[in-house]
Amino acid sequence: MVAAASLLAVVLSAFAAGRWGLPGAVALACSSLAWLGLNRPMEGRIIFVVSDTRGLVAADLIGFAGLALAVVVAVADLLGRSRASSEGPSKR
Repeated sequence: MVAAASLLAVVLSAFAAGRWGLPGAVALACSSLAWLGLNRPMEGRIIFVVSDTRGLVAADLIGFAGLALAVVVAVADLLGRSRASSEGPSKR
């Protein structure tokens, strides 16, 4: 149940990240990190084995994709803010 709620948080925060910019990216990063810690009941196939007890599973890709998306949204938001501040107030 907790893993399912964590997955739902990742999906909803991914949707919100596009609308909220940097705060949404932070929420997405936090929920993605939580998913990486809580996804054990929903793990799928083993993709890459690191050791006998560690490896990369299909469910981990959701968390890594969420983190990557959070970085992209945060950088885009920060670049947009810096461009807007360097242009100054608009003249009408």
